[in-house]
Formats: sequence, C-alpha cells, structure tokens
Amino acid sequence: MLTIIEKRILDTLLSGGIIIYPTDTIYGIGCDAFNSKAVEKVFIIKNRKLENPVSLLYPNIDSIQENFYVENIDLKKYVGAYTLLLKPKNWIEKVDSKCFYKDGYVGVRIIPHWISKVVEELGNPIISTSANVSGSKLVPYNMSNIDIEIIEKIDSVVYEGHLQTSASKVINPYTGSILRG
Repeated sequence: MLTIIEKRILDTLLSGGIIIYPTDTIYGIGCDAFNSKAVEKVFIIKNRKLENPVSLLYPNIDSIQENFYVENIDLKKYVGAYTLLLKPKNWIEKVDSKCFYKDGYVGVRIIPHWISKVVEELGNPIISTSANVSGSKLVPYNMSNIDIEIIEKIDSVVYEGHLQTSASKVINPYTGSILRG
C-alpha cells in the first residue's frame, strides 16, 4: 500500500510528469524511462547534452536480473550509493536512447528507499539523474542547492530535508573499473 505522497508521485509518473525526489544520496530528477517525451523534457530542464546519458532506477535486484546480464555479479553489494554500468538483455526498444552510453551500457541504480516502491508500482524504471543543471558544481543534497528555475518546471517535488553530499559511485562491475568515485 502506498502512502499519499507515494501515490501522488506515482500518479505524476503515470501521467508523463517530471518529479524531484530524494534518493539515498542526493535529490534526483526523474520520469518514466519508457516515456520518450518525458525523458526529453528532463534533458531540456537540466540543459543536458543528448550525448550524455542518464541512469535508470530499478525497484529491486530481481528486476535487474530480469533485464541485464548480471549472472556473475553479486548485486547485493551494489544496493545503495552505486550506479552500475550494465549490458541490457532484450528490451532495448522500450528505453529511450538517451539512457544508453555509446558502448551500449546502461547506468542502473537499486536503492534502499521508498521511491523504489513507487518504481515497482509504475512497472517501469525511472530516470535517475541529479536535480541540477548539467555541469553545475552545486550538489543537490537539499532544496537550497536546486535552482529555482528547475523546480518551477517540475510537476511534483518531494523534500526530505538534508541528504548526503555526494552522488553515487559509477562502476562497471564486469571490469571492476570505477568511472566516478
């Protein structure tokens, strides 16, 4: 059963809206990753170049195992403040191309947070990108670090106070390389 806030966020996502939501690290901007118009709007709001992909938030390990090649990866150790670069299995046509890195990888997160319950109810992953203008040095760990021009373009905002002060660590678990750490 979803709380009133979770239901409001779910309704926003189902209607193609854009949200600012808390994660286990910083505030993110998100939308239904299968809604190309909403994904494009996120890029416009962030002033993000199309060649800079965004990550996807999945609700749980099972959904990652179902959609990505992860047979030899211990996903339990990557729940939380990690973005994993993974190779997708068979659903490429459903995800907007703006979510893919040039080599075909997709940035994927699984977090121990209530937003994961909303993502599970939605039935699709959501975009998971920082709630700031691309290239900004401001880390969105609280609302005072989120540009008012961004907030004004968002359909639903959930504020949970001050969060951590750093983004997730980006890892390629196939090679062990750390791209951002």
